This record gives sequence, structure tokens and C-alpha cells, in this order.
Amino acid sequence: MDGDFRLKHDMPMKWLEAIFTRRRRPNEMIGGGETRTFPNVVKLHLELTEEGQYIPYEKVFKAVPQVRDLTLELPNCDAPSTHHELDTGERLTDVRFANCNSFSGEEVLDFFKTRSKDEEPWFENLQRFEIENCEGLRDSKNEFENLFGDALVWKA
Repeated sequence: MDGDFRLKHDMPMKWLEAIFTRRRRPNEMIGGGETRTFPNVVKLHLELTEEGQYIPYEKVFKAVPQVRDLTLELPNCDAPSTHHELDTGERLTDVRFANCNSFSGEEVLDFFKTRSKDEEPWFENLQRFEIENCEGLRDSKNEFENLFGDALVWKA
């Protein structure tokens, strides 16, 4: 079983689905079912050691509506993009991206910019945005500085 790449590759996604999904039927397909919410979670650290996994961002973000401190440590995984919903942005005070070497600067910047309304940033309560060892974001450092100002901590 150790040699079965597909089984090994799908395992983290299946764990995330098991944690964040309430199934109506035991044999319901992955991706189906209702999002299980954790209304008391204010700090979420999502770290995967298995590289290149699909992350159900929308489901994860919807599951933690009160999150204030968000860390994503996701090597070789796609970044959250503009099509992922995140209603908790106005509550975020701390965001940390670490070892997210496949995140694209343009994609991450768009994720934050498209949620801002009427010249008021959607993430207006953000006190700290830390980026550590995220190679794909390096070319966009100036844009991150312009968008996040003094809240940005760059450790690349």
C-alpha cells in the first residue's frame, strides 16, 4: 500500500473532508455534504507535509467563521483564489503563509483585493501579515508592501 501514489496523495484531502464535512449519508461522495462549523475556533493553523494537495479552502474557511489568526503552511499547494469564499476576512487580525512555495503573488494579491469594498479593505483589522519562505510571492513583494503596509512581515 505504501507504493500506491493515488492513495497517499488523496489522504490529506480525505482527512480535511472528514473534519470539515457533515455527511447526510455514510456513502456520500467527497465534496458532498454540509460544512461542519466550528464557531469557537479563533486560531487555525493548516499545515500539510505531503506536497501538492488539493485544499478545499471554501469549506475550511466556511467552517471557522470566527477565525482571527490564520496560518497556511502548504508546500506545493495552490493558493486560495478569487473564486474561494472567505466571509471571515473582517475578523482576521493575523495571517501567516509559510513554505507556500507554489502560491503566486498575483493570485494571492487578487484574493485580498477583490474582497475589498468601497475603498475600504476587507481585511481592515489585519495587524500582521507574515510571509515566510514563499518563493512564488517574492516577485510581488512591493505590491504586498503597498497593500498591507506596516502589517507585512517578510521572512523570505
